Amino acid sequence: MAALNFPASPSNGDTYSANGLTFTFNGTAWTRGGDAGAQGAQGVQGAQGAQGHQGRQGATGPTGPQGNQGVQGATGSTGPQGVQGAGGSTGGTGPTGPQGNQGVQGAQGVQGSQGVQGATGSGGATGGTGPTGPQGADGNFGGATFDYTFSTTTTDSDPGTGTIRFSESTFSGALTLYIDDTDDNGTDIQTYLRTIDDSTSSIKGHYRVSNRLNADDFALFTITGSITEATGYFKVPSSYISGSTSFSNSEDIIVTFARTGDKGDTGAQGVQGAQGVQGATGSTGSTGPTGPTGPQGNQGVQGATGSTGPTGPTGPQGNQGVQGATGSTGPQGVQGATGTAAGGGTGVDYNDNVMVRFGTGNDLRIFHDGSHSFVSDVSTGNLKLTSNGTAVQIEKSDGENMAIFRTDGSVELFHDNTKKFETKSDGVDITGELQCDTLDVDGDGDISGDLTVGGVIKGTGTAFEVGYFPNSSNQTAAVKRIRMTQGGELHFGDTTTASFLGITEGTVNQFTDTDRIGIYYRNNLDIYSTNNTRRWGWDINGHYVPATNNAIDIGSSSNRVRNIYTNDMNLSNEGSANDVDGTWGSYTIQEGEDDLFLINRRNGKKYKFMLQEVE
Repeated sequence: MAALNFPASPSNGDTYSANGLTFTFNGTAWTRGGDAGAQGAQGVQGAQGAQGHQGRQGATGPTGPQGNQGVQGATGSTGPQGVQGAGGSTGGTGPTGPQGNQGVQGAQGVQGSQGVQGATGSGGATGGTGPTGPQGADGNFGGATFDYTFSTTTTDSDPGTGTIRFSESTFSGALTLYIDDTDDNGTDIQTYLRTIDDSTSSIKGHYRVSNRLNADDFALFTITGSITEATGYFKVPSSYISGSTSFSNSEDIIVTFARTGDKGDTGAQGVQGAQGVQGATGSTGSTGPTGPTGPQGNQGVQGATGSTGPTGPTGPQGNQGVQGATGSTGPQGVQGATGTAAGGGTGVDYNDNVMVRFGTGNDLRIFHDGSHSFVSDVSTGNLKLTSNGTAVQIEKSDGENMAIFRTDGSVELFHDNTKKFETKSDGVDITGELQCDTLDVDGDGDISGDLTVGGVIKGTGTAFEVGYFPNSSNQTAAVKRIRMTQGGELHFGDTTTASFLGITEGTVNQFTDTDRIGIYYRNNLDIYSTNNTRRWGWDINGHYVPATNNAIDIGSSSNRVRNIYTNDMNLSNEGSANDVDGTWGSYTIQEGEDDLFLINRRNGKKYKFMLQEVE
């Protein structure tokens, strides 16, 4: 189809037709009328007229007897067509002769001429008019309609010739329509698409997407803004209104656009209405809530100077003056009377930030700053607390313990009057949880509770061992321990006894192949299943033996062992019975150089298999 080329400067009511479509200019845009409804169903076929009489059949000549099959002759040239002979009456059917032998295929006979056409029978009476068909479906959504194919992808790109898609897989709320420049019929509709957002209204227009053959399967959208013209397609900002929330991929659909008219001019101001009659004075309403506080008033005029206030309190003690020069020693004075203790009977009082200083350089200072109390040593030496008593104790004012430093004994630290840490002659005792970034234990560790490890336990020597040491004086006598060696060995149990299992990737005892994983055991190695039931075991001689007789299979009816490689094959169903004669047997199959032998282990008889060689 050719592109739509609408006339320039049309007048209201002008029409334009192209590609079988007709558009009408409504003063602001070209619009297309609604499609015609679907054609009503065809009326019922009238009854057929009666059949005319058939002409008489000419009589058929009698059938000659069946001749013997002749030899295939050469095909002769076709002669001219003879005149149609008159038909004879049909003779009676003769008895069926015996079946002859199949003869040689005869030559094709000459095609007979066609018989004369019988007279046409008289026409039957015309049937009555059938009932009127049902009303056709309503016409589709009015506007410019175009045929497209739906795509379920949501990518912002050219959907391809004759294809549309949306930015959302399920329609709801705001979304974007991606529509190709060309519809399914090859019509380039770019000129029309550039006009669908020209309305000055906030809603630029509407469009409807529906199944081409089912008008009831549709979705309705508004055009909410200006379109974007991309390479090969347009992006139409939209909002879903109602209808279907999705279409299937490659569904044949039609898109119908209906542009919204421009926003109308503002109407003229209406005439001022007459003054209404003064209503009666209403009753006084209740007092409204207090209004918000007004803004801050301007600064008042400076008031007169007030009278002098009372004398303030004495300021803090000034720093001590410089020591004056020592005067000469005066004569011995008279012994004075004994004075009272400093501070009297209640003590010596000092104001905040007044220090009691000790030492030539005022190195030790004791004071209170109004919030905290300080014992401060500002010298380069140590601050020492000494005691000849049993301990130095730090307490809360209500008597709760915080720390106790016992003479020639332990150091105890408390949390909320509960002891958490205590030094001992052989280490420390911690009550509760120990949290540390790194724990470096140089000697032996004694853990009486559970040990939870979130990382890796590492051994720095040639082996790492976990075990139980019943004799604390002999730290090598472990029982039921786990031992991991630097060479890749893993041992379970006491390696000094027979109750021991070893797994290795390397050399351990008789395992010397470093490319294999070996399991070393000194007694039976058993395999158990649920409920601690023993199933299989390797005995001390290396034999792989089931735990019970005639109860365990190798393989199953659906998962079989592929091959069994063995020397002699010993077969026995002792303890049960066969399905033939109900007895049991014990046999051995052995191989000879050219034969197979079967030995009955119950009676000692020997048999040879009768073998037949095959190619």
